[in-house]
Amino acid sequence: MNRCFSIAATLWLAALACVAPTPSRAQEVRNTQGSTFLRLDAVDVSNAAEHGQFVFFASFLDRGRKPVTALDPKAWVASFDGNPIEAELKVARLFDQGQNEGISLVVVLQNDHVAKESFLDPARKGVKKLLSTLRQVDKSAVVLFRDTTDKSGTLSPAHNETSSWMDTIQDGGLTPILYESIEQALSLFPAEFSAIGPNRAVLVIADGADQRDNQLGEQKDQLQKVVSLATKRRVHVHAVAAPSDLGVDGETTEKLRKVVDQTGGTWRKATTAAELENYLSHVEQEIAGQHVVKLQTTDFDGDKDVAFKLEVKQDGSPYPSNAVISLVPKRKSNLWRNVGIGAGVAVGLVLLFFVGRLVVQLVRNRQPAEVEATGPTMRACDQCTNQIPADWKLCQYCEALPHKGRLRVRSVGELNGRVWFIKESMTNIGSADGNSIIILDKSVSKRHAGIKVQDNRFELADFGSTNGVLVNGQRVTKQFLKSGDLLSIGAVEMEFTLKT
Repeated sequence: MNRCFSIAATLWLAALACVAPTPSRAQEVRNTQGSTFLRLDAVDVSNAAEHGQFVFFASFLDRGRKPVTALDPKAWVASFDGNPIEAELKVARLFDQGQNEGISLVVVLQNDHVAKESFLDPARKGVKKLLSTLRQVDKSAVVLFRDTTDKSGTLSPAHNETSSWMDTIQDGGLTPILYESIEQALSLFPAEFSAIGPNRAVLVIADGADQRDNQLGEQKDQLQKVVSLATKRRVHVHAVAAPSDLGVDGETTEKLRKVVDQTGGTWRKATTAAELENYLSHVEQEIAGQHVVKLQTTDFDGDKDVAFKLEVKQDGSPYPSNAVISLVPKRKSNLWRNVGIGAGVAVGLVLLFFVGRLVVQLVRNRQPAEVEATGPTMRACDQCTNQIPADWKLCQYCEALPHKGRLRVRSVGELNGRVWFIKESMTNIGSADGNSIIILDKSVSKRHAGIKVQDNRFELADFGSTNGVLVNGQRVTKQFLKSGDLLSIGAVEMEFTLKT
């Protein structure tokens, strides 16, 4: 349908907006998890070195991505590198009174001519009501977009000023730039954890239309760019497919769905303006439904990467979280630690004395001493996050999971023999967090290359890396792979093989 000639559809939707929503037209919530689940959003280790304090921020959500409350500390367990920590926990909700951590929210609102005729007024009204519910510890900003964008400014606690700013921006315009607007919203979030805290969200209100509707290749590139930025900034993107002349079930809404699915946000559609305004009236509780779990302990090794996990029990069922890997700073020396070291030395000397006597006795009896075996050093697999022996080059957990192919390192060095599995339709390769395959080598760019799988064909593409991509010794920009091909990602050479 031509977006410029939608008067009849607009009048029909305006009539629907005056009717209260019925159960048959209830808001749709799309949840890729499919059931109640626990998502560990972030771990604050900034006070670990000095005070031994760890703060976990976790979202315990039901099938509809609505918060589930679990405030009993005995129901929660925290683990470091797979080892449960025996310590007293304190649990509260982020949005409860007395919590100092706030939410940071950027609203992205479509305001082209279609939005103006269909849903802009109720959406603007709903956003203003949403901003009025935020507190001084919260921060907000608004991005209005059409064929250009307008931003209210940086994230700020001045919610009333942000609300008033929306009235000063002219409505209307041509086909909107959806992906660029979400990218601009994500750029408002600082990369530093301590700058604004962990509860970061973008709320998109749009019909899904974009200037790139007929440019599939550019759409995919832009989607990957948005998801990568959201992952690095630890932002969940929520979306409401708003009613317009295109209809909320059109193909355009799929772009919104993909962004939401890949960033862990909430997907909803509003078939009427009334449903849209009703959803916006309580969205702040949904976005701010994090649990804050505080743990005080000195039972940890500092100056190393640690895989943190949480587990909560609800109605007799355990819900384990994903793993979040953070660098834990080295513990500072204190009196009790020195006392502990002294006691340990004393115990060690006593043990040494008895061990010495035992050795002498064994030598006299000419019987070999039995050495107790110790367990292997463990690490978290950077693909499946399971704890595996540190010397494993091939993760047996990953190998057991469904995958399409594998990459085995053939070049000399520490990575030699390491195996990564191609599990998704799009596998990104680089040295930065957020890539499907992370290669920690100085010759590998942060976002180096990617392998797209379609119809059992594997297409390798260079993402503009510094040191380039080679296939069988030839530098390529894009190349379809066959089993046995040798790939060079920077200075790291790998052999590609299909799953047999």
